[in-house]
Amino acid sequence: MKILAAAFALVLSVSLLIGTTMLRASGSGKSIFLDNKCSSCHSIESQGIARTGSGPVGGKEPPDLSTVGLRHSASWMTQWLQKEVEMNGKKHLKKFAGSDDDLASLTSWLASLKSAKSSAAPAPKPKPPQPHVEAPKAIDTTPKVQVPPATDTTHVALTPAKSSRSAFSDVIAQHPILFAVRKTTPQSDSALRYATDLLLKNKTMKVEIQGHCDSVESPKHATQLSKNRALAVRRYLVSHGISAKRITVVALGATKPEASNATEEGRQANRRVDLRQIK
Repeated sequence: MKILAAAFALVLSVSLLIGTTMLRASGSGKSIFLDNKCSSCHSIESQGIARTGSGPVGGKEPPDLSTVGLRHSASWMTQWLQKEVEMNGKKHLKKFAGSDDDLASLTSWLASLKSAKSSAAPAPKPKPPQPHVEAPKAIDTTPKVQVPPATDTTHVALTPAKSSRSAFSDVIAQHPILFAVRKTTPQSDSALRYATDLLLKNKTMKVEIQGHCDSVESPKHATQLSKNRALAVRRYLVSHGISAKRITVVALGATKPEASNATEEGRQANRRVDLRQIK
């Protein structure tokens, strides 16, 4: 009986050890994010995670990661947390110090974040006041995009106007206007409809449409391609009731990348049009 009791105790101890190890290895991405104090730099409003730090990091305001999965894959974010690629022109402040299992769980969870809508109770930290921007209640994700033909002679600048960070720019940044390789028609009109609704509801707002390109093109062709993308977005807005007097256009080519052009994910993020509030 003593031998059986000792054997049973040994089996129970091994089972508990294996279970504890598996539980640690399968920690949720959210708990790993919090345990590693990632919230000192980044907020994830859709998950109820407020930023605990304040001020810029490395000269830039860290982005909210609620929709980071729309632009980047888990493999790309693994490289980012290992300081191998850049986001918004900057590498991650420091290399991820956790285990490989924790890194895999964290990046898989981050890649699943694709909605700005909160799915958790907000953190108690109050937010600073922001200018009010009325947003539409729903976003149509229909992939068909109807852009009027190019018949205008709109002036296109090659340098952006001075603009300050605004609630409008932050909201629009969560719904990127992206393009396929060497194409000038947006891949989806959901972001275009979203921008149109915001501009229709804020009738005095003026915006600058900034066209961008990845680095696979020559500088001359990149500038022309980014110009045509920006003009396509302008034609869409004007055809949907936005006054052309409220819109300026600038072609930036490949000079303002959103991410590294060394990967396909980064190049996809750079084939874009940005809208910036200028008044």
